[in-house]
Amino acid sequence: MVESIPSPDSSMTEPSPELDCTAVLETLDQGLVVCDRHQTITLINAAARRLLGLGAGELTAAGLTEAVSIYIPGDRTPLPSDRLPLWRGLGGETLGDLELAIVHPGGDRYLVLANSHPLLDNRGQPLGAVMGLYDITQRYRAETALRASNQGLRTQAQQRMEDLQAVNLQLQQAEATLRLFYDLPFLGMGIIAADAQTWVRFNDYLCDMLGYSRDEMQQQIWTDLTHPDDRPLALDQVAQLSASTVDSSVLETRFVRKDGLIVYTSLEIRVILKDDGSTDFFVTTIKDITERKLAETALMESESRFRATFEQAAVGIAHVAPDGLLLWLNPALGEILGYPQYELIGESFQETIYPDDRADNQRYLDGMLQGQRQSYSWQQRHLCQDGRSIWANLTVSLVRDSMQQPKYFIVVLQDITLAKQAETTLQQYAHRLRGLHDMDRAILTNFEPQDIAQSALLLLSQLLSCPQGIVALFNQDIRLGEILANTSGSTPTAAPLFPHRLVLPIEDFVLAQSAPPTSVFRVQSPEQLTSPPAILQRFTATPVQSVMAIPLVANGDVIGEITLTSPHPAHFSNDHEEIAREVADHLAIALQNARLFEQVRHDRARLHALSSQLLEAQETERRFLAHELHDEVGQALTAVKLNLHRLDRIADNPKASEPLQDCLSIVDGALQQVRNLSLDLRPSMLDDLGLVPALRWYINRHADRTGLQVTLVCDPPPEGLPTSTETACFRIVQEALTNIARHAQAQTVTITLEQTDRTLHLSIQDDGVGFDLEAIGRAKTEGTSLGLLGMEERGLLIGGQLTITSAPGEGTQISLRVPIRD
Repeated sequence: MVESIPSPDSSMTEPSPELDCTAVLETLDQGLVVCDRHQTITLINAAARRLLGLGAGELTAAGLTEAVSIYIPGDRTPLPSDRLPLWRGLGGETLGDLELAIVHPGGDRYLVLANSHPLLDNRGQPLGAVMGLYDITQRYRAETALRASNQGLRTQAQQRMEDLQAVNLQLQQAEATLRLFYDLPFLGMGIIAADAQTWVRFNDYLCDMLGYSRDEMQQQIWTDLTHPDDRPLALDQVAQLSASTVDSSVLETRFVRKDGLIVYTSLEIRVILKDDGSTDFFVTTIKDITERKLAETALMESESRFRATFEQAAVGIAHVAPDGLLLWLNPALGEILGYPQYELIGESFQETIYPDDRADNQRYLDGMLQGQRQSYSWQQRHLCQDGRSIWANLTVSLVRDSMQQPKYFIVVLQDITLAKQAETTLQQYAHRLRGLHDMDRAILTNFEPQDIAQSALLLLSQLLSCPQGIVALFNQDIRLGEILANTSGSTPTAAPLFPHRLVLPIEDFVLAQSAPPTSVFRVQSPEQLTSPPAILQRFTATPVQSVMAIPLVANGDVIGEITLTSPHPAHFSNDHEEIAREVADHLAIALQNARLFEQVRHDRARLHALSSQLLEAQETERRFLAHELHDEVGQALTAVKLNLHRLDRIADNPKASEPLQDCLSIVDGALQQVRNLSLDLRPSMLDDLGLVPALRWYINRHADRTGLQVTLVCDPPPEGLPTSTETACFRIVQEALTNIARHAQAQTVTITLEQTDRTLHLSIQDDGVGFDLEAIGRAKTEGTSLGLLGMEERGLLIGGQLTITSAPGEGTQISLRVPIRD
């Protein structure tokens, strides 16, 4: 209830002299404290001073609670001064029966019921506050004693019923809290009787954990649920608890579920004793740690595997401090570097790196320390204890601590020396194959022996690193050797040591002094040469310290040699010899083929010349026979004819006229036959008038004899053709028309003759039955189609190209293209 009191500014009624309020307040057992709105203590009685531990004298607001500590029961944190009921009342809050504990420095403790009320004026403005303190210490002690003995609670006065109800409510809340804790969904709990066998109580989670229903669980003895291997330890702990040796025990044990699975648990057993000290029951708390246990087992197995991997790995593994010192390494790393494992710990890892590779490795490490990269991998060389250098594939990653500061490097080092050597060998083989491929390509594209030899020599110079060498080709018949290629000379502009295609006696070459000449001759130092071959004396560009001569063998015969020199002693190895033999074998075959090709080309040129001479002789003979027939035989027949006419005129016998007329007819036929034969052999107009008039005459004559419709297209007619070209064109047309008349069954033939861009084009096309080109090709090969072969040969002799296009039922076209030279 809020009391209103007059304002300090209003008039105050003087207290009655018969009633001393101060004395009354001093006699109260309840402490009373009054303050104004400025928190100034205006009134405090003796009971309040006693409870608050205050002496006599003037009291300030700050000193009200400085002698004692005030708590709310159950809370060990001192009550802040601003939460004191008096100050809360000053703030307009009314409190009733707030239980507080007041602790004095000497240890005295009081329990009080505190209440506070604000004091308001007529306008409802705060004037101050009043706080009452009711000492319930003795009552609390009595209630505690009564609760401890569990007697007298039912005989308490009605005025304490509310306190009992409050206590009952607290008990109910505690029970609810206990039940909530007991039924936690992640913790198995059970109460076991003093016989350590019978279940008194257990929660549902424990049933679920072990896979039993509540009824089945009630029939089980808890020790039977324990794994046989863990049962003795569990029983021993229960025995110690029963003997009061310990009051609780925690152990990890296994339980066997109904389905046979194993459950790992953390088991806490606490013994509850009776008043006489005997065992009342056991409280067990069971936590399922199966996942944790399996994880720990997996972690241990993983750690074991990692350690086994680390110790038994075929690659070197190490932990390196940021300053480069080795912290830890496996045996494989020591074996790779040739050091005992313990000797490298604490040593600088950088010192094991090949000097030329240290700067690059340090740059990578600095980049990782600066956060530019998390790891790197590259190949570098390392130094072994015995001085050897090895190639290694290095992978480095950086481990940082929780503050992201560099902790150590993880270094994985794999010895790849053999792989590097294999890679180098593979590169050498690849280089050899590329060189052989280039040489083969040069062979296929160029049949000149000098170019082939130069290509092979340059390849050997690159593969074997020898600055000087020659390729010589032998002629065993005349015992001479010709130098086809050489790589001698100190500078690119210096004159070659060997003139172009120099010819020397075979005895001057290296292999002439070795036996057998088909073997490779190798000299590792000049001292091995008692009498150096004359060819070596010409290698003056650089000093000759080692020599290797490789024979060029074709069909079992030595056709030449490759001689290589080096300014370094013992330069040529077995591998060099193998490479040189391989190149020499290719080169020997190529040079032999080039010889054969040159011979074939020479023979073809001779055949071409002979064929040209043969056709020229044939044309000359034709021309001679044509003239002879026309001039000699024709004139003789003409004289006979004239004589017969004269006889006919002078003969008087009519019977002689008929035989004479018959003789004249025979002579006329013979004259015509001679004339035709002369024209067929060589028409005189081809020599006198040229190609086009001769073609017109021949086409008309042929059309009259065969009935073919032949058309000549020639606009404008070509001029200035060589005689050989005119003759070849005429003979091709002549042969083509003859074949058309015999085989084509054609009605029309078109002959086109034109000249464009210094090229003469001749085309002969008919509308006949055509033929199979493949069959004609086989006939030409077998020599049964001499007419087509003759046309192609005539075209080739004048530098032209003859093509034939035909198919059954589609006619035939013969085309000739001839370049016209000045």
